[in-house]
Amino acid sequence: MVPKVYRQFKLDGDTADPGHLQIARFLERLIHTDVLKENERLPSTTELVNLWGANITRIQRAMDLLVANGLLQRSPRRGTFVTSKRARPSVGILIGPDLLPGEPQFYRLLAADLKLEIKSKGLVPRLYDSYNGSRAPYGGGSHEDIHYDLMHRSFVGFTVVGVPRNALLLEEDKLQIGKSKFPYANFSTPAPDIDVHVDYHHFASTAVDSLISQGCCKFAYFPPSIGPRYKEHLKSFTDSMKVGGIPAKDYKVVKDMNKGIDHPQSVGLERSAYEKTISLLKKWKKSKFSPDAFIISDDIAARGIIAAVNAAGDSASKFVVQSNLNTEHFYVLPTARYLVSTAEIASNLVQRLTLRMTNSPHASEPEKIRGTLTKAYR
Repeated sequence: MVPKVYRQFKLDGDTADPGHLQIARFLERLIHTDVLKENERLPSTTELVNLWGANITRIQRAMDLLVANGLLQRSPRRGTFVTSKRARPSVGILIGPDLLPGEPQFYRLLAADLKLEIKSKGLVPRLYDSYNGSRAPYGGGSHEDIHYDLMHRSFVGFTVVGVPRNALLLEEDKLQIGKSKFPYANFSTPAPDIDVHVDYHHFASTAVDSLISQGCCKFAYFPPSIGPRYKEHLKSFTDSMKVGGIPAKDYKVVKDMNKGIDHPQSVGLERSAYEKTISLLKKWKKSKFSPDAFIISDDIAARGIIAAVNAAGDSASKFVVQSNLNTEHFYVLPTARYLVSTAEIASNLVQRLTLRMTNSPHASEPEKIRGTLTKAYR
């Protein structure tokens, strides 16, 4: 007897989608939601023909598609079964050191959206947090986990987020782990090919325009001191200053915020940013430069910078922070956040990876993701 769950499906003659795709999507949804368990046997083709009134060719094509995608497997004289999760094609998610623990929330959201996006492609996501290759003290566990999984799972590619460049072995547009090479897609990692990144020019121009409209006329800009496309960050800001009519004497660019820190995105950056900002505020006060606007590209550094301004009692300053973290909630200072959609980043990253996995043509330039500015000024 065919289980009741299969009776939920009915071919839709009013849609342009071919019948075999409708069937494949229905079964795929049952598999992804674990309604159909791994190693569970599906009804025979004849049983499904009788149940759905579909011709046998449509059902066979749907099954062929799911077998090709690794969700089903056929066993001679036994039938068709849901593939065990270990046997399904996997995509690794490499997250750099100190990006997931605690704050910032941005990378937590991105990791979650990457998992969802990878699952939507019929693939199994595998997350490796604090990945830093084999180097101590970071990522030892992740390094061991990934090599164990390479022996027991079938990987088809990797997404890379914020992993130090010297922790990656890149060769011929492939990521090499152990003795194997894989296609990869890269977000926010210093590498020859960044596939997806934030539209820095849009961030800078949006921030500057907003702050000028709030009456700000003296600016301090805190770019990421090192990392991918630092010069692009800097040029975007200075160009926005020129367009806004702000003379060079009325803005400062703060460099080397990461100096002396093991990893540029370490949580130690918050403390370093606090101490450096305290020192800068004293220095600027002596030189009679008093910024009334701060633009900050790093959400970890932002917490230290805003805490320092708060400690100095300068509650009149306004901030724009590239962050999904509600900084205003922590420091009760007038702050607007430039929010970037982690779902959009994940979608573009997995799309770029999919093209590489199938050796399909893809754009050589990175995909630039634009954010939106919250209205958080008071």
